[in-house]
Amino acid sequence: MHFGQLRTYGEGTRPAVVEVNSEGLCVKFNLWSSTKNIGGRNIRIIVAESIFVRRDVSLNLAENNTMPINLCDSIIGEMTGKKSVDILRRVFHYENFRGKQEEAIDSICRRQNTVLVMPTGGGKSICYAVPALMEQKIVVVIFPLLALLLDQVERMKSRGLNVCFLMNDMDDMERQSVIHKLHFNPPEYNCLFLTPETVLSSSVFDLISKLSADNLINFFVIDEAHCVDTWGFHFRPSYSELWRLGTLGCPLLAMTGIVTSRTLETIIKNLKLSNDTTVIKQVCNRPNLFYHVVDKTSNGCDKIVSIVQESFSGQCGIIYCIERRDTAEVAYHIQKAGLNAVFFHAAMDVHAKQATVESWKAGIAHIICATVAFGMGIDKSNVKFVIHYSIPKDFESYVQESGRAGRDGSEAHCFILFRFEDRTKHMRNICSLPDSDRKDVSLQGLNDVVKYCITPFCRRKQIVHYFDNNDHSGDECQRTCDICASDEFVQPVD
Repeated sequence: MHFGQLRTYGEGTRPAVVEVNSEGLCVKFNLWSSTKNIGGRNIRIIVAESIFVRRDVSLNLAENNTMPINLCDSIIGEMTGKKSVDILRRVFHYENFRGKQEEAIDSICRRQNTVLVMPTGGGKSICYAVPALMEQKIVVVIFPLLALLLDQVERMKSRGLNVCFLMNDMDDMERQSVIHKLHFNPPEYNCLFLTPETVLSSSVFDLISKLSADNLINFFVIDEAHCVDTWGFHFRPSYSELWRLGTLGCPLLAMTGIVTSRTLETIIKNLKLSNDTTVIKQVCNRPNLFYHVVDKTSNGCDKIVSIVQESFSGQCGIIYCIERRDTAEVAYHIQKAGLNAVFFHAAMDVHAKQATVESWKAGIAHIICATVAFGMGIDKSNVKFVIHYSIPKDFESYVQESGRAGRDGSEAHCFILFRFEDRTKHMRNICSLPDSDRKDVSLQGLNDVVKYCITPFCRRKQIVHYFDNNDHSGDECQRTCDICASDEFVQPVD
């Protein structure tokens, strides 16, 4: 029972605590006082939070995904081996790290600025989620898209992590509650998720600065860091300002799926990372993906229907289109052929977009016809094919988008429907850019994709060598591209 005056609900003020014990659970209510404007009158209210504390804190996490609020206390104290491996097994239920995950975790735990290049499906989120549970501080994660951010929040909560987010149109009380808890020492949250625009707003940047000064921030994460290059010039100028996070005295982990050496240099330069920054690159070769380039005749829809009906009937796939109107048109044509398809583009109503994506993720719709606005951060393991209705704008985009197939490690296929005239659609966009190095890079990127489509040389080798000339992991294609499978192979001449 509590007697006396409640403290005002604000930044880090301690609550009064009321405990209720019932049927093996101790329920703690944290209480503060506050005011709320109701009908033009300031009404005094009590803010209450409840925390359920289990009697047995040594839970069998393999059988129960629900964790205590303070996960660090209940797991790390019992560890007998390496903390990161123990957390991976007991929280995320993976036996061992994959690829470069452990190297990236070790780097950020040494407080090193780190750039991680890991192909789609490589498990980048593990690289910040595991360290978030190794120390009772907040990991601040920057995501490019709000929908992607909210999806990741739900995924982390399903694993038992205590995470939060801030956005501009949040309810005032909800926002105040999050900010209040962020000031706890030790913090109640493992991760705070933000978009670039939100983190750079004056109020949130001041908040982050204060948390950093109070030694409550572990490190910063910039996911999809290639957007610093591709979006940071004109489309999303806030990306070019993310270097300001580096002034707050915490290490930074920049993660991206796949980049050229030029894009990697741009990321390091624009984020103003120090010379001792650790760069960790995982090869982009995905042996389970089969690559095809198919001549596009007529409008291409008949070819898509043929591919799906012959090889992927009833299976999950993505069809990428350049223009919004193409998404609806392609979906309509393949629906007429009896295929289960929906379409998606950025101009759709937000509720329609959400319903479309959920329908596809749940397997109600097998195929989604979408612009490149769809797919970033989508974690669906059973995508069996990705078809590009027209040529992608550059190699980076193609590898990112085609890489959404086969995330479960099983065989999957990637197709480009090629017609040289489709290059004109991209050229219109490139010509609209102001004269700059960026315009030249965009033109070169488009030409590289055209060369990939028309050169009768192993597709896999072309992809791998594009990103790293010294990477020979794709030298053994094993007939997993249309060129090697047909034996129409020629040795390219420099």
